[in-house]
Amino acid sequence: MKRPVLLLALTLLGCQSILTARQMHPLQVKEVPAWVANAFTVAQTQSEAMYNEVMKTGLLPRSIQRGLQPKTDWTAGFFPGTLWYLYTYTGEDTWKTRAEKATALMEGEQNNAFDHDIGFKMYSCFGNGYLLTGNKAYRHIIFRSAKTLTSRYSYKTGLIMSWEPDVKRDWLFPVIIDNMINLELLMEAYKMSGDTTLRHIAVSHADKTMKYHYRKNMSCPHVVDYEPETGAMRKYDWNNGSDDTAHSTWSRGQSWGLYGFTMMYRETGDRKYLQHAEKIADFLLSHPNMPEDMIPYWDYSAPERSKMRDASA
Repeated sequence: MKRPVLLLALTLLGCQSILTARQMHPLQVKEVPAWVANAFTVAQTQSEAMYNEVMKTGLLPRSIQRGLQPKTDWTAGFFPGTLWYLYTYTGEDTWKTRAEKATALMEGEQNNAFDHDIGFKMYSCFGNGYLLTGNKAYRHIIFRSAKTLTSRYSYKTGLIMSWEPDVKRDWLFPVIIDNMINLELLMEAYKMSGDTTLRHIAVSHADKTMKYHYRKNMSCPHVVDYEPETGAMRKYDWNNGSDDTAHSTWSRGQSWGLYGFTMMYRETGDRKYLQHAEKIADFLLSHPNMPEDMIPYWDYSAPERSKMRDASA
């Protein structure tokens, strides 16, 4: 099976916290397992080829199936982020230069408030770039990106609206579990600036998500819709995963939540986030539909509906 470098990118970018100390660069590893070394070798070969295409077209890779996409795509920051990881792994300035040039393509997205994906896009590239280089220009862009994300926050609901209201889907204030990943951008910008509003919004969104987005068995739907004036939860819904709204358990969404609440514990020290993350992990690791190779199906609740696996989950 062909595995596009995006899968490696998603896997690596799901571990952003390994780079929270700049003194860790260059990566100090005495012995690397053969499969890791091979993965990075393949990633370097593919990334070099894709880098040439990116610089030629101004577009960024998403997957083999979807090819290159505009900078507005939610995955656009992952490729520059992958280049930063290759720089971390190799210590070679060639990868640093490529990472800087690919990251520069994303600069205009710091003001894109169209949806919540600015955290995915900007922290993956400018966040990792700043943690590795201390570039003060990156610091400003991270803060500006975080302020853009806060424009989607509602004090009435206590949440960041993920997508726009949609009459056809009967969505008034849709929130998707993916949004937990974007809180890392807010927390990093808070530490940089001391702007407590950023921390307040991240905590508020995490608390409300923890209270309403999870079922008793610790699974979560992709979408929860809220009443915009009162903040009351209206309904569970789906967009990715199974369309069975009562049971849909989109595998990647479960991982978004696991990462997000673990990150919130790391950033706040509040054990309620750690405890919530542990319960999510217990649900996933003990799920009867988890394959032996630990690469989940698209949806935990109904593997017979889709045999597709999600390596990033």
